[in-house]
Amino acid sequence: MEELESEHWLEDKELLLLLRRHCLHGALENFNYLLRTRILKKEKKDSLKKILESRDRDGRSLMHYAAKGGSVDILEKLMEHCSD
Repeated sequence: MEELESEHWLEDKELLLLLRRHCLHGALENFNYLLRTRILKKEKKDSLKKILESRDRDGRSLMHYAAKGGSVDILEKLMEHCSD
């Protein structure tokens, strides 16, 4: 977890790791579930949406992980919710 940004709380880091894993494995259903229940539904939605745009120390975002996993569906979902 040391490669993750220090601006995220531990719970957010765990969520980010799960999202990355789902992106790499193309697990769209699991990705959507986390997006709906852990990010979009929360009161502090804006701060949690930053997780979707965060980067690891090598500059890779969730979009990079989804592209590496070959998941076009997850890439499209990320593009709906990311500002960059």
